[in-house]
Amino acid sequence: MLQPCGNDPYSFENMLYYQASFSLLRGMIHSGSLDQKDYVRACKILARRYGFPEKSILAEAA
Repeated sequence: MLQPCGNDPYSFENMLYYQASFSLLRGMIHSGSLDQKDYVRACKILARRYGFPEKSILAEAA
């Protein structure tokens, strides 16, 4: 996965990397390499990694 940038989770670069990481996860779901349970877990990990709360509006999995 891509690395977070700086201390501001809302910086352009951080948001770009965060969304790119989700795009990779969605591709893995569609290809069958990742199941829904693992996708939700990965979404939580990404939110934490990029500095967003788990319940953030930016988090893709609830």
